[in-house]
Amino acid sequence: MGPRKDEGSYLGYEEQGNEQLQNVEVFSLPQTTLQPYVKDRQKSSSEAIKTKLGRKQVLSCEAESDLAEHCLLVERKFFGLTMAVVMHLVYLFAVRNGIKNQFS
Repeated sequence: MGPRKDEGSYLGYEEQGNEQLQNVEVFSLPQTTLQPYVKDRQKSSSEAIKTKLGRKQVLSCEAESDLAEHCLLVERKFFGLTMAVVMHLVYLFAVRNGIKNQFS
């Protein structure tokens, strides 16, 4: 069961040859699984480098380094910091400084 003729050009079969079509048939991959990969292959390398991955940064680099220094200071004074305490500290920091955040 191959792609319809009108879908072939959309998926890049005509430009890239029959490589994707063969992968669909040999590995029984759904065409919708291959679509993002075909689109990514058609991007230039400069466009691919500019693509940002992960979550959007909430705190500035300066604010993160200040919080890291504070956490290290607290650790040097032998106060144990758990992940939950650090997360609560970051939340309070964002609220008190009026930084828009998604923390709860």
